Amino acid sequence: MGYVFSTPAGLLTLFALGIEAVVGLILSASNGLSEIHKDVLVSFTVAFPVVILCILWVLLVRAD
Repeated sequence: MGYVFSTPAGLLTLFALGIEAVVGLILSASNGLSEIHKDVLVSFTVAFPVVILCILWVLLVRAD
């Protein structure tokens, strides 16, 4: 398991999970945010994993 997280793809995955957790916490406590801010956070939550998947794909292709 330690080997997986020592690779660039593993570290990027850990980073992505952390960012998604922070955004989830912000959205769960978003009583004072305007609707536009909530929309931006939701858009980020949808687009961020797609960007991470593209980066992971590039890293895995480069490894071969």
